[in-house]
Amino acid sequence: MKSIKSGTLAGRFAHARLSAKSVLSNKDGLEVSIPNIIVAIVVSLVVIGAVVAGIVFVVPFAQDSTARSDLQTVQSAEQVYYAQAAPPTYGSGAELVAKGSILKSDKKIKIVAQGDLYCAGVLSAAGHYYWVFSKTTTVQDTLPTANPDTGAGMTCPTEPQIAASSDLK
Repeated sequence: MKSIKSGTLAGRFAHARLSAKSVLSNKDGLEVSIPNIIVAIVVSLVVIGAVVAGIVFVVPFAQDSTARSDLQTVQSAEQVYYAQAAPPTYGSGAELVAKGSILKSDKKIKIVAQGDLYCAGVLSAAGHYYWVFSKTTTVQDTLPTANPDTGAGMTCPTEPQIAASSDLK
């Protein structure tokens, strides 16, 4: 049999192969027992459970947060449009895009503007609806109803109107 020199690359591989073989075949080398296997399975299931929980709970929360942020962007765009309009009025989605107050988007956002009032609604990717109107600074998860703050005849977009299309195209 041909001898392999220990300082060569082939010698290192031969030594690694022999030591791995001796570890696996020797009773003292590698110890695998039922409790070790059970612990490994439990740890794996915990990791898988954490990933699933992240997908189920964190992703929809992030999608809803994005939708609320989109409405805050609409509020800012409406303020810019109102400040630049003569006479001061709020704009529809198409008017906001045309003036450069907001960028075009395919997101499900519907804006109703009537003079010095506006109401906007958005559909999040998680399937929840949110609204904001000109007399408040808070994003709501319920459709605003007619009240003295919204003005006479001011109506907010309904869920079917929001879901139908985007005003920011």
